[in-house]
Amino acid sequence: MTSHEDLLPRAIALHRQGRLNEAEDTYRELLTADPNSPDALHFLGVLKHQLGQSDLAIEYIGRAVELEPAHAGMHSNLGNVYMESGRLAEAEACYLAAIELAPDFADGHCNLAVVLRARERPAEAVAKLRTAIAIDPNHCEAHLNLGQIDRDQNDWSSAIDHFRAAIRGRCSSGLRDRGTQNLVAALCRAGCADEAIAELRAWLDAAPDNPIAAHLLAAMTGNGVPPRASDDYVKTTFDLFAASFDSVLEKLHYHAPKFVALRFEDFARGLECKPVVLDAACGTGLVGELIRPFAQTLVGLDLSPQMLRRAAERDVYDSLLEAELTGYLQTTDSRFDAITCADSLIYFGELEEVLCAARRVLNPGGFLCFTVEKIPPDTRLRDFELQAHGRYRHRASYVRRALEQAGFIAIQIEDMHARAEAGEPVASLLVTARISAPAEESSRGSVGQTGSGQSRPELYPSV
Repeated sequence: MTSHEDLLPRAIALHRQGRLNEAEDTYRELLTADPNSPDALHFLGVLKHQLGQSDLAIEYIGRAVELEPAHAGMHSNLGNVYMESGRLAEAEACYLAAIELAPDFADGHCNLAVVLRARERPAEAVAKLRTAIAIDPNHCEAHLNLGQIDRDQNDWSSAIDHFRAAIRGRCSSGLRDRGTQNLVAALCRAGCADEAIAELRAWLDAAPDNPIAAHLLAAMTGNGVPPRASDDYVKTTFDLFAASFDSVLEKLHYHAPKFVALRFEDFARGLECKPVVLDAACGTGLVGELIRPFAQTLVGLDLSPQMLRRAAERDVYDSLLEAELTGYLQTTDSRFDAITCADSLIYFGELEEVLCAARRVLNPGGFLCFTVEKIPPDTRLRDFELQAHGRYRHRASYVRRALEQAGFIAIQIEDMHARAEAGEPVASLLVTARISAPAEESSRGSVGQTGSGQSRPELYPSV
């Protein structure tokens, strides 16, 4: 029989191995014996946060802090949960408490800087990051965050220095990968493409199976460009991005969900009944939140479990499915009246297969709305290209042709700016199309674009 003294180390070992259900059972066994064990409450709260149950995480870690108020790490972990839940004021208070208890707690200074940056206080954030580095010159996250602040200010030289320092620092493989990806992007922006390619090759030498390194190297060199980003690339990228996705896109003036929702609303208002909708590659649910009032049933689909976890917190979907988009559309027995897809086909080069699959699941009269990045009409490129940052962009004429070949009608293609990047608007296309209803079969055709190939009136949101 396991003694109560052995339960905590056993639970922690299970937790570290990723055996979360067994770890939770063991923490609870310990709490049955000792309901006021601050360590068990603390680590059970951390586990609950990993499972996406942030309210319970706050409850458990909060009780641990009450029982052991002088534990800086507990204050910091409570701040982490508040931070990822968007409760920035509470997070800031927790990090301040941690630093007051342990002034040389580098992680506390770094975490506080992340909150300050999110609260639009960059000068204070920089000061805290410099404090963290003064305490620990090899603090990976502090260098990474300083590099990102420099990047936002277009100070590429300083950003590159901090990203290099982040990679050299003591950090997890995931943080090192983030640092390398940021370094490659900064080198590209600074006009140092050869150095960026060298970094990617070194990354692949160290991690031959890394999907991000492989995809970005293909993008940079033009060698081995895939017809679409691999499942591993998409899943890995967005699992890492999930926690900061909404806040980062807000800073980039991200408009794609709003305009997809507006076009969907136009469609839905013309129906007698609310439609059944698939929000394809739904991410954290930015589109779903906007279109929920106009949908009878709303299904969210995404390849990233971490993004789906964030989407579930919005509580707007009737169901959430983890699957690759094309494969799901090709095999599901479900049928939909509409599909929305904001800024997800930017990870596809060839569109024919996914558009044919989308048509397969749409009911007669069904509606499709999506966005892609745009190749300017005067550039001498093929129908699509993989850009250095890893996203594809498409020519409007190709998008129209692929839709027509898939059997769509009423095609409308509008120019828009999906978001800003490095302070510049990203030229994009807002695309809507329909499946013909039985009464329309005799008059199939496309509308919304003149014979000269000029798109409909431009839709340029301010940035």
